[in-house]
Parts: sequence; C-alpha cells; structure tokens
Amino acid sequence: MDAWVPPWRAQSAQSASEATPRPAQVPAGPVSELLVGHSAACDAVAELLGCDGGWQAPVARASDHPEVSALLAGHS
Repeated sequence: MDAWVPPWRAQSAQSASEATPRPAQVPAGPVSELLVGHSAACDAVAELLGCDGGWQAPVARASDHPEVSALLAGHS
C-alpha cells in the first residue's frame, strides 16, 4: 500500500508522458508481509477498488541473505 497509485492517477500519468514500459516492481518489507499474510482481506479491497490481476511474489533483497550482502560488499 506504500506505493499504491489509484487507477485514475496511473492512467493520467501514463497519458501525460509516454514513458517506456518498465517491468512491474513488487515491494518487499513489513507492508508486503502484512498484505500476503491477510490476502483474503486484500483481495476483497482490491475487488472493491476495481483492481484485477493476481498476486506477484516479492523480490528477495540482498539484505535478507547475509552471504549475498557479504559478497556484494567485497565487490564495491
């Protein structure tokens, strides 16, 4: 919900500037965990708002895996 944009604003932003399409970004963190933990409630709200589509898996962050963070720190 942190990065949620109402459909009417998303459409006006797209029509105002014809930006190149980017892949969908899936937020991760406490809000995402809350949404995934209560997916039935989120689905009901999404239906009320007229949103369609399915759930996308959150993207893993390097900070979630200490071994990856250590490797990245060694290459900076």
